[in-house]
Amino acid sequence: METLVKNSTTASAMYEAFLKGDIPTILATLNPEVKWVIMGKPTIPFAGTYKGIAEVTEFFKHLASVFTFTLFRVEHVVDASENYVIATGYYEFVANSTGKAAQSIWAMTMEFDEQGKLKELHDIYDTQAGANTLNS
Repeated sequence: METLVKNSTTASAMYEAFLKGDIPTILATLNPEVKWVIMGKPTIPFAGTYKGIAEVTEFFKHLASVFTFTLFRVEHVVDASENYVIATGYYEFVANSTGKAAQSIWAMTMEFDEQGKLKELHDIYDTQAGANTLNS
């Protein structure tokens, strides 16, 4: 049970860091071989699979260049098993290139290694809403 609490706490701390713009704290929680998967078609510039901390660092830079979050709310962080966490929430954002706004519910699945480092993340959200904001 201790691992469950630790991983849930780590996931919650990652969201708190994101809300503060503290990306280094998020990066410190990652397994060096992390796999970070963001849904979306090629019309969403930051969609794809990122492997390793360096690529996840680039993901955050790319995300910030495309969208500005005006609201990011975490609603649930749930331990699904010893090393697996599911989080859900809601966000609102504006596309930096067009000024168009959108919102989406989201869910993220996170798998942690035995040392409590995040080894895989999948981000699930309304990709069409994101893509629509990027069209002029």
